Amino acid sequence: MVRDISVTHPVGVAFDAVRTILFTPFDLGKWFIIGFGAFLAQLGSGGFGGPNFNYNVGSPPGPGSPTGDLSELIDWISQHIVVISAIALAVVTVGVTLTLLFLWLSSRGQFMLLDNVIHNRAKVAEPWRRFKLLAGSLFRLRLGLLALTTLISLLVIAAGLALAWSDIQHKTFTVRGVLALIGGVGLLSLIMLTFALCQHVLVDFVVPIMFRRNLTCMAGVRIFRHEILRGHVWTLTLFYLMRALLMIAAGIAAFVVTLLTCCLAALPYIGSVVLLPITLFFRSYSLLYLEQFSPEWKMLYPDIPHEHDPFAPQPPAPHPPPAGPYPG
Repeated sequence: MVRDISVTHPVGVAFDAVRTILFTPFDLGKWFIIGFGAFLAQLGSGGFGGPNFNYNVGSPPGPGSPTGDLSELIDWISQHIVVISAIALAVVTVGVTLTLLFLWLSSRGQFMLLDNVIHNRAKVAEPWRRFKLLAGSLFRLRLGLLALTTLISLLVIAAGLALAWSDIQHKTFTVRGVLALIGGVGLLSLIMLTFALCQHVLVDFVVPIMFRRNLTCMAGVRIFRHEILRGHVWTLTLFYLMRALLMIAAGIAAFVVTLLTCCLAALPYIGSVVLLPITLFFRSYSLLYLEQFSPEWKMLYPDIPHEHDPFAPQPPAPHPPPAGPYPG
């Protein structure tokens, strides 16, 4: 059975869902509780300021300085190798630890946020416990995806350096250097785009599938591939193009809100609460898009019968009968 899948109809309905969840009635406590789930779900998805190491080990030689030659730079590094190695190890250890922590908390937060949106409620402890196993499965797949992306990126960087090494040694910029630069930047951009798309697919579709059928993450990926992706590549492409346009508009709105709140919206957690309508809009938008594929995926407000659900896709109006006399 071929279904008409719209990427525009869920937009207006998602606004209605946000209004229902957050403003009917308005409850500030509910905002803060759901905002906590949104804060966890978004951990690691944006930039954050890292520690500023100002340990003074002397000034390294720089371009244009009397000791700016590559060999002197190597000598300087060798003289401070212990301090440099210690700082590098500390930075890497802190970075990896924070990445693992944020990824784990984010996986738990995705299910907390989804549960609150679907059931129009504000809970923390109950969904935190109930979705422990599903969140752990999501965490492991996201970690594997991150590790694979990092490994491929490092291989691309190493290949680019190997291709341009002759230019680096002779301080020239030949065709090999140009190819290494263009090819490396192009491949890294493609890798990052693919990684971001996979992350969005996991959050937009695989997490709801896991939630609905109580499946592991890999089982959810298989269901997505066979029941959603197959035969719908074009409409899914349109969905993400529409999502990109909506993200641009949301980014402008978030920037304006940040300015109007004197940058309070840029603070961790506070920003998640202030910008909660935007987060709930995109969470609702993907759910409403997904439910067009089958009545099984209808998840927003599950206690409402489908025929009385204001957020269910409406059937097209019947065509009027043709004008003119009818045979008796």
